[in-house]
Amino acid sequence: MKRRILYAIAIAAFLFSTPNARSALNATSREYVQHVKSLAKKGNATAQYRLGSMHLLGQGVPKNDTEAARWFRLAAGQDYVAAELNLGIMYYIGKGLPQNSGAAAKWFRRAADHGDPEAQLNLGLMYYKGDGVARSIADALKWYRRSAKQGNAAARFNLGLLYFQGDGVPRSYRDALKWYRLAAEQGHVNAEYNLGVMYFKGMGVTADSAKGVEWIRKAADHRFPAAQANLGMMYADGKGVREDVVKAHAWLSLAADQGDEDANAAVGELESGMSRAQISAATALGAKCRKSTRDCD
Repeated sequence: MKRRILYAIAIAAFLFSTPNARSALNATSREYVQHVKSLAKKGNATAQYRLGSMHLLGQGVPKNDTEAARWFRLAAGQDYVAAELNLGIMYYIGKGLPQNSGAAAKWFRRAADHGDPEAQLNLGLMYYKGDGVARSIADALKWYRRSAKQGNAAARFNLGLLYFQGDGVPRSYRDALKWYRLAAEQGHVNAEYNLGVMYFKGMGVTADSAKGVEWIRKAADHRFPAAQANLGMMYADGKGVREDVVKAHAWLSLAADQGDEDANAAVGELESGMSRAQISAATALGAKCRKSTRDCD
């Protein structure tokens, strides 16, 4: 049967959706809370950030996003970088503050200027989308690069995507491969999948089906539906792997479980040519795979 062609995922990483408490809050006793409050009221930026984090998480104090934002703002006013990042996120998603993309970009920029890689990524994304700032691929590239140089996997993936598409830069599969590889080695699932596709199809590198399967399998193990679907089709057609309709059925079923309609249709088409024994074996293997994809071999 006709299989879907392998393809690269053309999406950018999303903005971070929730503010985070980077300081571990191990002590939530009454004495500790009073100590933090006392220091925060005296203007200690670290204590202000911690108190904001405590309100954000509801640790030792009532959970209150508005109070969290208030204390983060006080800490951010003293250039406390994590608080600047959190304020940006809270403005962007409207958590404890009115949603305001322009204000989010302001605080992301302050944290980005102070070297925070997450803020640099977020600011780059806002420039790419023209959200809260005038759209500028050049500025998006600048901030992606700064974040990527600090090891941010999502920024590395986004750079790879821009080079793959030729978006704001000359199209270069070799550069796309470079950035995808760096992100994939950090476990970025979209990068794992895209890297596998590029190896499989020989884009920017000599075609190597074994490496292609290796990276697509990593993404499939990370529950990425497109990787699971394509891995299933590879087993069905014997492309890069030994043909095995039982494994093909199992992987396609996993993708179908996640709403992949093409994979669901492929399962039905595959079953039309399978024996009852093969379908039974595939169903049993699929059950094992749902518990752990490492059991799919």
